Formats: sequence, structure tokens, C-alpha cells
Amino acid sequence: MRVKANYTLFPRKMKTGRTIYYYQCYDENGVRVNPHSTGESLKTLANNKCQQLLKDGVLIPEQRKKLMTFKEYAQGWWEWDTCQYLKSKKHRKGLTQDYVDGQKRFMNNWIIPYFGKMRLDRISREDCDRFLTNMPEQAVKGQKVKDGGVIAPGTVKTLKTSTANVIYGTLRIMLKQAVAEKLILFNPAETIEKLTVVEKEVGILTPIEAMNMFTPEMKSAVPLLEGPGAAEKAEKKALRKFALAYELAELANRTAAVTGMRIGEVLGLKGSCIFENYIKVAGQYDAKHTFRGTKTKKMRQIPSSPAVLDPLLKLKVLNGDGFLFSDDGGAAPISRYMFNKALASGLSKIGIDAEEKKERNLTPHA
Repeated sequence: MRVKANYTLFPRKMKTGRTIYYYQCYDENGVRVNPHSTGESLKTLANNKCQQLLKDGVLIPEQRKKLMTFKEYAQGWWEWDTCQYLKSKKHRKGLTQDYVDGQKRFMNNWIIPYFGKMRLDRISREDCDRFLTNMPEQAVKGQKVKDGGVIAPGTVKTLKTSTANVIYGTLRIMLKQAVAEKLILFNPAETIEKLTVVEKEVGILTPIEAMNMFTPEMKSAVPLLEGPGAAEKAEKKALRKFALAYELAELANRTAAVTGMRIGEVLGLKGSCIFENYIKVAGQYDAKHTFRGTKTKKMRQIPSSPAVLDPLLKLKVLNGDGFLFSDDGGAAPISRYMFNKALASGLSKIGIDAEEKKERNLTPHA
């Protein structure tokens, strides 16, 4: 006896050029579910397959009858041991812990609050578009570091469109994996156009400003760079005692300005990276106090002059193969806070106050 049909068949042309028949039906609540492939190219065979599925009571696959919410689907995501996406990429993309932590933060702070209660198979293209479009209009509270490294509440500001695009990329990855696991038929986030990014131009110092900013001042007050090249252990200890992190930060800024190295790369410089006429950039010291590979995952060599290398070679005498810009003997570099504080102080020395610094967008990248 033929079972009465409660589904609709329709053809869909695949990228390979082959036509496959899909069927669409209604769940137990009368809600139309996403299309399912029959895997058949002939309508008769597709219909026979649907009839058999209907007869067996599995026209809607079991995993689709009790489809999870996005929050349920997100359980275990961005954890190395439980996330299928990370397991598949572990030996392919070289993802860092810093990247994984950032993605998890985006998911918890932005994506789950918006999509958490939605059923995974009912998230639409319109939902995704609305999520991305509305993100820059939401206020976020930043943080700022006061003197002494104390974290204090910052000003409330709107989210940058570039940041919104990055957060949206996390959602797209997660939904793409849901397709790979056959939990949904297609990725509703895939075809949404990114938001336009208007980046503020990074300012640079004029040659005169740079020359005046890096003019040494009262170096005799901190005899770090005037120490003998082969000092005895006691003398080295005395030098380290007076080696203020601030002076190290000044030199770190000068190194960055001349070589074009990133902050993390400068702070990650070790004695083993300094040679007679070049610097080897082999890694970076990130904001989480971890030494890891460079952003590009590649080492590079930067030819340089004695004006840059001589102070670094003297630091190498003090710290050996440890971190150069270190006030504890090479165990760890100075903080990014000190790096930025020295930059602000240097700019102030040549008459550029905080307001002008902000207006000209004079960041460490300058």
C-alpha cells in the first residue's frame, strides 16, 4: 500500500552540472524544514526513496527532529579537545592559542547572546545580515591602563566595522562546520557582504621630529648602555639594578622605528638574534606573556647599522641569550605598557601632547 505523501520534490542543479532531486516536508509542529537531498537524479527514483523513508518513519532524519539550539551546538567550541573544527585544523593552519581565545571570546560575548536560543536549522540569511549590520551600533565599554598598571573603566564607544567583520567571521566558521557535520544543509552566513571598513590613516613622524625624539638625554643617570663590554658578574648585577625599564622602553621604541619591527617582535628579541650587521626576527612576545612565532610564521633578517646594533650588543652582554629588553636579567621583557608610556613621553618631549597624538594617530606603528 502506497503511503500518502506529505513532501514536495524539486530539482536542484549542482556545481558539477548534475541535477539532484531534493524534498521538503513539515515537522511535527507543522513547520517546514530545510530541504533534504534524495541523492537521486530521476524524479521517479527520488519519489520512491521518499515513500520508503516516509513508510519507515524517517522522512525527517532523527538528528533533524530534535535539532539543537545554537547555544547547545556551541558547547565545546573553541576547545582543543572537543571542537571538531580545531581538531581538523590543528595540523593544517597552525592556529595559535591567542587566536583560539579570541574566537571563543567573540562567541561568548557576541554570537551566543544573539543566536543562542535559535534552532540551528532555523537561522536564516536575514538573521545573519541583521546581526552583522547592527553590531557597530552597539556600545562597548573599553578599558584603559592608569599609572602603575592599574586597570580602570574606559570610555563607552561603538564597535568598529572591522571588528564586527572579524566577529562575523567566527559565526561563519561555526555555521560552515555545521554544514560539514550535516546538521544544516547550507551556511546562511556565507553570502552576506562584509561591512565597509574605514580605517584611520596611521600617522608618521617627520624626520626632524624623529631625530629630536630619539636624541639621548642624561644617559649617565642610568648607566645601562655605558657599561663595559665584558663586565664582571658583580658589575653586571649593579648595571641591572640601575637598568630602568623606562630606558629600555626608549631603546625598544628606537629599534622599532628604525627596523619596522612590530612591538611583540621587538620585545621578543633575544641575545641569540643579534649579529654583527643584522637582526634575526625569530618570534614575538605577545600580550599574554607568551613567546611564540612571528605573525607570518616566518623568520626574517633585517640588515642594520651600528647605531642600532651597538646598544643591542651591549644588552646581549648583560642578558646573554635571554630577552634583550629585560630588567630582570633576560628572564622576561618589559611590558607593552612601558613601551607605550615611553612613546607618549618621547612625543611629549618634542611638543606633541596627547590630543595631537590622537589627532595624528601616532601609534607604535608610526
